[in-house]
Amino acid sequence: MRPATGKPVRLHELAYACRLYSAFTDFDRSITEFRSVVGSALDLGIEMHRHALLRWLNSWGCRQFEKKDHPSASDELKKWADRWMVRLPPLIRTWQSCQRTRSMRRPRRTAI
Repeated sequence: MRPATGKPVRLHELAYACRLYSAFTDFDRSITEFRSVVGSALDLGIEMHRHALLRWLNSWGCRQFEKKDHPSASDELKKWADRWMVRLPPLIRTWQSCQRTRSMRRPRRTAI
C-alpha cells in the first residue's frame, strides 16, 4: 500500500522502484559474486563453492562462521554434505509430486 493514498502499489511501480534501488546501491553484489563462483548449482563437495557460500553468508550478516574459522567451517560443511545430501529429495520436484507424496503419508479427511 502507498502510505499517502492507501492504494495498492502496481507491479510496474514496484519493478521501477526495485530497478532504481539496484542502480543506486550494490545490494546484490555479494549474490552476484557468489553466483559467479557456483554457477546455477551449489555443490558442497567443491571447496571453492563452500568458501563462496561462507563469504556470501558473512556479507549478509551471518556471523556464526567467522572468517578466521572458514577453513574448519568448510570442512564441517563437507562432512555434513557427505552424510546428508544424498538423503535430501531431488532439487527438481513438481508441486504435483509433492502433493502426491503428502497424500500418500496421511489419509484424506472425509466429511461425515
